Amino acid sequence: MVMNMSDLKYWIWLSELFSHGSDKPNALLDEFDTPERIFHATEEELARTEILSKDDIARVVRHSLDRSEYIEKECEKLKISIVVQNDSRYPRRLKRIYGAPVLLYVYGDISGIDEEVVIGVVGTREPSNYGTEVTNQLCYELANSGVIIVSGCAVGIDASAHLGAVKAGGRTIAVLGCGLDVNYPAANHQLKRQILLGGGALISELPPGTTVNGHYFPTRNRIIAGLSLGVLVTEAPLRSGSIISLNHALEQGRDTFCIPPHDIYDARFRGVVIPLRDYAKAVYDANDILFEYYNEYSHKLTADKIVGEYMRQISDDKSQLKKVADESAYRINDSAAAEEKESPDGVSLGLTGNKLTVYNVLETEPQYINEITAKADMPLQTVLSTITELEIDGFAVSYSGQRYGKAKQ
Repeated sequence: MVMNMSDLKYWIWLSELFSHGSDKPNALLDEFDTPERIFHATEEELARTEILSKDDIARVVRHSLDRSEYIEKECEKLKISIVVQNDSRYPRRLKRIYGAPVLLYVYGDISGIDEEVVIGVVGTREPSNYGTEVTNQLCYELANSGVIIVSGCAVGIDASAHLGAVKAGGRTIAVLGCGLDVNYPAANHQLKRQILLGGGALISELPPGTTVNGHYFPTRNRIIAGLSLGVLVTEAPLRSGSIISLNHALEQGRDTFCIPPHDIYDARFRGVVIPLRDYAKAVYDANDILFEYYNEYSHKLTADKIVGEYMRQISDDKSQLKKVADESAYRINDSAAAEEKESPDGVSLGLTGNKLTVYNVLETEPQYINEITAKADMPLQTVLSTITELEIDGFAVSYSGQRYGKAKQ
């Protein structure tokens, strides 16, 4: 928890010393260990670090705690928690990024989120109906599967993301670009209440009373990415702030996801084109995100529910597509068909138990994991681990896009 309360004012002081997003406070902490030691450092000691300019040093040695003491009292009055970097509640993922916030002002609970699958969801403030619906549904499915949704609580895509998570009964975290006591945007006042009632949180690196300023939003976006394992853009035009979030994710080594454009000629979707071409993974349903983390976080996710729903929704389309694929791509001639028919069954290969069950539903041509799971009638986690064993034994082959097939014997 928080250190001695007498130390808190020094953390607040350090957080206000430089522009938000600067890494200078973290560099100084590496040198001096605590904010109090930075506060009492001499000009000579500060200059020797070669971190600060002359103007920076002059700012440090003014030695005024008036504003930090005022902020501390305001937080007590408003019941806002102050979570500093050496607090056990401070997210480790966030602490590792360049320019990590010295502290976070928090309503709600953020403890333990480093052990969870956290996905940042961002997009335009003026979305299409399609973008709104897709964001809401996708975040509902992700939250229903155990994912924590992080967004910026702006109108548009952000609000849809939070609302989808709330409807699913999941946790969602709003990272604000203003003080926690500022009613912005006014349209989302009730949504903030729902987020807190659902066990989520409102956080900001800006102290109470800080009003909206356009400069705060780009730096706010680094926190959204920093809290997350991956960042999803559902709809964005060129020059959208949500692309800044995606860039932060890329710089921080996070996964990046985009919903493909609903209309390639619509300017509202142009922001995702370059990321999709160059580095981002295309997302067509919740599984495209869930499967990225299921092996490591299977104890946190309940993706089986999504698999079942997904299979029901697309079974007819899949069977039709499979029929076309069978006739064109995988059964080009009679010899290929004969080769497939001659594929040995699991019993003749000496397989038993789960390996036998999974192997016998695999085909020579690759199938999506969803199909394999449904055919095997087994939990997704069991199917994935069994396929891994079959791959090691040389009986299965993995393909791109979470597809698997029998290895040629």
